Amino acid sequence: KRDFVNRVMVTPPQQMWFPNSVELVEANVLTGSDVFVTKDGERRRENAVEMRLRRNIAATAERLNASMPRRLGATTTMVRASASGTTLTHHYRIEADLVDVEGTRRGIGRELRRQTCSDVDMALAIREGARFVHSYSDRRGRHAVDIAITECP
Repeated sequence: KRDFVNRVMVTPPQQMWFPNSVELVEANVLTGSDVFVTKDGERRRENAVEMRLRRNIAATAERLNASMPRRLGATTTMVRASASGTTLTHHYRIEADLVDVEGTRRGIGRELRRQTCSDVDMALAIREGARFVHSYSDRRGRHAVDIAITECP
């Protein structure tokens, strides 16, 4: 906030500065109301919470991808993360030719929900509308199962 005010004060009239919607929201110039966001020629409404959430999820995917691929166990590798709006997807490869879809969904799903919902920041993000998806493929790259965490108890 202080940086925003400083920039306003030091920018001479000849170099007029027009802050974008993200800068206005982060500086609390725009609060609570909807903001029009334009991307790739598309205009849509987005409130301040959605805007912050979308930016945080994109930054998280970028941070995770900087250390990919990451071996998680004897048979599982996280290969990448992707962000789409308010959804963060973790993509995994299981070193097997055949994946037990229902067993994976039940067993791993419970543990992923427990881990996600016990993290204060992730649980808050879910309450604000975030989705965390864990997408598993077999060693040949064939999609096996998606596990979505969309609510916490």
